[in-house]
Amino acid sequence: MVATAVLLLPGGADGKVSSASRVSIDGLGAIKIGMTERQAERAGGISLTGTGSGPGCRYLQPSDRSIRAEFMLTNNRIARVDVLRRGIRASRGVRVGDSDAAVRRRFTDLLVQPAKYVIGGFFLEVPPRDRSDRNRRLIFETDGKQVTYVRAGRRPEVFWVERCG
Repeated sequence: MVATAVLLLPGGADGKVSSASRVSIDGLGAIKIGMTERQAERAGGISLTGTGSGPGCRYLQPSDRSIRAEFMLTNNRIARVDVLRRGIRASRGVRVGDSDAAVRRRFTDLLVQPAKYVIGGFFLEVPPRDRSDRNRRLIFETDGKQVTYVRAGRRPEVFWVERCG
């Protein structure tokens, strides 16, 4: 008789990134901040397509459009994850479309700032709990009523409101 070990990773039961994966300051499921495009594809079990080329700033999207997230690459490494449409959940179950009030109830230690381009909107920043994560953030952008955008990753990229500008 041969014993078989099964390793369960974040995301799907087999470690693949899926629409059920969670976004956090570490990345999206098995795809982690700091990975190269090729490393992310292998870890997440998905293919990524992108815009632009070179080491500057560009975005990759999963070929599987049910995974409603994008990955920002700077210097050919994943710097942040962007969620612009309802689907992918973040820590504590928050996702695009949830109320501003729900985010504030679930995260009592938020740093709150006015949104840069949305009158009445806010950037709700979740500070890291562990000192080793001091250069990472999870940010919920709201229009004052509901979450319109979630981004997570490393500084300074996670603070870039204009994305790759």
